[in-house]
Amino acid sequence: MIPLGWAPMKLPPFLDIACYYSPILERQLRVEHCDVALQHGRIAGMHMSGGRQAYTELPYFFSFMGELYLNVVGDMRRRTQCVRRGALSLDPGLIQFYFADGLLQAALSVNRNGALL
Repeated sequence: MIPLGWAPMKLPPFLDIACYYSPILERQLRVEHCDVALQHGRIAGMHMSGGRQAYTELPYFFSFMGELYLNVVGDMRRRTQCVRRGALSLDPGLIQFYFADGLLQAALSVNRNGALL
């Protein structure tokens, strides 16, 4: 039970397991997904034991919600143009690509069985 009046404190980035620097996207990201957290834990453990390895996975997220299947790769926050393949419908689904500065930043698939292309 959370006490009345309690407010979560803001964690510094080095204590926030969902926050990390992406060398591929060259910026700080925050991805709250269980598999990403597991990978961050693996890399953090390696660093605590003296190893050095960058976390170079592209950010990703997937979710099942009833008949809706979402799959996102990349960072959707930074975009100036969107290109969609498919109609806005759950069947057969769609894929949407997000671009900034002429470069692909992210891809979103809806009900495409995890396929991005």
